[in-house]
Amino acid sequence: MIKTTERPGPIRELVLYFLRLGLPGFGGPVALVGQMERELVTERCWLSPGPVVITATFVGYLVAGFWGAVAATVGIFLPSFILVLVVAIGHSTLSATDAPHSVSDSR
Repeated sequence: MIKTTERPGPIRELVLYFLRLGLPGFGGPVALVGQMERELVTERCWLSPGPVVITATFVGYLVAGFWGAVAATVGIFLPSFILVLVVAIGHSTLSATDAPHSVSDSR
């Protein structure tokens, strides 16, 4: 069984870290492995270096157990989800109006 470090108060720290990481990192944790390794292994010492595929869920679990895994997963994927949702709503709204058609029909 994997031993977690479960220390008081890491859930907020996990959410904030992975939100900050996920915001510019469209593509999820695979696109951010280098940065995660530098910050989680070297700077925060949450993990030891090794041949581990570093993912938000795994890191969250190691740092704060089940709820840490949930918090880190939500933090890493929420920014991308919100971006896709905003684009989809914007596209749907623009498609429902005559604005795109009136621009192309104005010749």
